[in-house]
Amino acid sequence: MHAYNKIKATVAVTIIVLFVLTSIFILTRNNVRPSVYASDQNTTVTTSHLMIKESIDLAKRYIDSLYKANYPNEVDKPNTATIAEYTAIPISIRMNDGTIIRAGEDKKLFGIFSPITSIFSPITSISNIKNTKYLTSYDITFRRQQSLVWIEDIAILHVEVNHNYQTGSVYGTKVTITQKSFQNTQPTPYADVYLGTWYIGKATPGKNGQIIGSHDYSVNSYLNSRSIRYSERHNTQLGYEWYLANGDHTKAAKLYNNLIDDGYQVHRDIYSPLFGTDTKFADNYQYDSGPNGVYRDCYIEPAMTDISYQYHSKVCAFGVDFYVWFSKSNDWLVPTLWAIHLLNKYHSPDTEYYDGNTVWSPREVARFDETKWIKNIGIQLPDDKTVASSVRTAVFVELETILGYHYGDRISRAFSDRAAHDLVLAQIKSDGTISEYDTSTRTTKSYQRTDDIGAFYTAWNQPSLYVTTISPIKQVLEWLFNHPDESGDIKPSNAETTITSVQALRTYDCYKYAYNCANTPHISTSIPATIKAPTNVTSAIAPSNVTAAPTNVTSAIAPSNVTAAPTNVTSAIALISSIPATIKDPASPSLEELAGENITAAPTNVTSAIAPSNVTAPSTNATELTKMNPFHNYESYNARSSNNIKG
Repeated sequence: MHAYNKIKATVAVTIIVLFVLTSIFILTRNNVRPSVYASDQNTTVTTSHLMIKESIDLAKRYIDSLYKANYPNEVDKPNTATIAEYTAIPISIRMNDGTIIRAGEDKKLFGIFSPITSIFSPITSISNIKNTKYLTSYDITFRRQQSLVWIEDIAILHVEVNHNYQTGSVYGTKVTITQKSFQNTQPTPYADVYLGTWYIGKATPGKNGQIIGSHDYSVNSYLNSRSIRYSERHNTQLGYEWYLANGDHTKAAKLYNNLIDDGYQVHRDIYSPLFGTDTKFADNYQYDSGPNGVYRDCYIEPAMTDISYQYHSKVCAFGVDFYVWFSKSNDWLVPTLWAIHLLNKYHSPDTEYYDGNTVWSPREVARFDETKWIKNIGIQLPDDKTVASSVRTAVFVELETILGYHYGDRISRAFSDRAAHDLVLAQIKSDGTISEYDTSTRTTKSYQRTDDIGAFYTAWNQPSLYVTTISPIKQVLEWLFNHPDESGDIKPSNAETTITSVQALRTYDCYKYAYNCANTPHISTSIPATIKAPTNVTSAIAPSNVTAAPTNVTSAIAPSNVTAAPTNVTSAIALISSIPATIKDPASPSLEELAGENITAAPTNVTSAIAPSNVTAPSTNATELTKMNPFHNYESYNARSSNNIKG
């Protein structure tokens, strides 16, 4: 952890405690099951295979735009790659002594004499932001440490972005950068300004008020329109899973090489169950801390390149152990992924397991998730029950799809259909239109951002209506722990939300229509003769002509050591024997049709679901474990014997 983050962590202890206590109060208060089924009307929806195919194709474009493999500008080794956070305006300046300052770097400068009202100053900051349908404008300030006590604003640049710039019959994006001020202080007589790899011009004394330069690019010019920041967890790991699932082994190999070089164990990510590549890991691996756990990025610092730096997660600033506890006991994202993981391993929806905090089964996790359902919208955020979260809705879709379409759970199938439909609505379509609900003015604003086509909103409070909402406590925490903004444009999506969302739709497409089944959760049953084999499956046989850019996941540096293609990409034959026999079930009932089965009390299977008697009990008594858990409020567990659980 950086020294400044340690100071911030100390200052923020009280705020974190208040945030946690507030969250626990809200969560425990809301753990009584609402009558969601009785109130839902007109909930029968159909999301066709063609709609899903269109959604997947759009998402592929967005994910490709975030793939960073330009050596040496974006990655520090050849034949490696990472995944950027989102689309952005990647501005950097390079001074005469070789120093590079990148927009949004997580670096703070210390000085008693600072140009802002704090002895700690971010190395860059954004101000005077204005966004309209087609235009973005803002100022970006670059700073430098001049002495032990003095911080200087080197340059203030005004950035204007035309998102609907026309050149002939082609529309694209044009970025224009104007110098507002430049300090002629040694050793900084000038600064070269870049947009990604594109040289814009030179900032020097005497140019104040003048345009330094501009750059325009088409919608397919990705190098200069993606974020400088990237993350290995979860984006690069998700990107690796995504390209394996879609048969692009060249891109997957470069992502694999980057992960291996930085000491990661491939597939060891909380989201791997979405792809069915998690079965070799322990039951509770998603709660592992330490450098070999699922939050390895908190323990390493990859080298920066000219236009790339690793994003520092709030998980690392809070402390991994604290976040693991919070994710287990105060959020439903990881527990839902945990339930999918156990289904992938054991194929037993009603066997109860101990996750280190709660004793429950995958089906019981789904019943609990359903209490977080916002009518016809999605799965709510932990700190705002009026706003749906993309990643939580996505993993909910996948869990309910497996339970509904493989294990015949009528409630789950109805939720799967409804949630998949809402997820499709939360995607930015081919015209690039983004509808945002402004919580401060309670009005809807419309933007057009062609760079974001195919992305899924991070959060929404109505179908197709993106929303940014942050509680006052969370605002303080984000100020303390987040990177400074990289640009002034809106940020409706990112790699994590898009890859998880589109993978959930792939799984839904597989179980309901028998398409896109490569690298979806493992199912051991037979495929009906009427089901088409997936068309996107690649052979698991290693290519015989591997060269410097291998098409497998072994190291691109030493291709002679290649022995096989990715081991988790199943062949068409294997897939034919693994698609669920229940795919062609009749149409799902609507949620209101299920009202008679589950309308007011806690989930009906919580009081009666009994795990097999021959499973192994954990060493700690299940009754005591449940009593200590503020997250899970099912009283029926207290009467259970520890002989009914699998540890």
